[in-house]
Amino acid sequence: MWVALYFVITYAPFFVLGPFIAKHDLGGAGAWGTVVSGEGVGALVGALVGLRIRPRRPWVVVGAIFALTSVQSVLLAAHASFFVIAAAAVVAGFSFSLGSIIFETGVQHAIAPDKLSRVSAYSWMCAMVFLPLGYALAGPIAAAVGMSAYLVFGALWIIATTVVVYSVPSVRNYRLPAPAIAAS
Repeated sequence: MWVALYFVITYAPFFVLGPFIAKHDLGGAGAWGTVVSGEGVGALVGALVGLRIRPRRPWVVVGAIFALTSVQSVLLAAHASFFVIAAAAVVAGFSFSLGSIIFETGVQHAIAPDKLSRVSAYSWMCAMVFLPLGYALAGPIAAAVGMSAYLVFGALWIIATTVVVYSVPSVRNYRLPAPAIAAS
């Protein structure tokens, strides 16, 4: 559920409001293209790093990594230079990609093999079903509260909820089995 709300509250507003802010304050489509390209480059690097690392405490690492995605929202809200936002987007793409790989690796070790495909399917379905809602609500919510306020709220939300998720002992204390770590 945390990732589903992340898509609605943090991820979707960045990608809906970003092109508008880029058009009016950052220099247009080329500026936004640079930001989105940065996200893509970061995602590629994050995926490559994800092939090599297996942290002992994957859920803790995923939360910390996802919290880093808040920086791009804050910078977009502040109408920072598109170069600075693009650099933050590299970090966000890296974080999202690496965090997803670490999460899925943890799930594969935590769920019985005969239930894994069903659990993974429901997990991603429940997360992704809210993304279109986030896209649809971003404009009306931003119109009601302001674009910058909504982007900052999304950034603060991911940080605050990461702390809440960490407070759950089964999340905080979950560790990969030693053979899974040694395989890296």
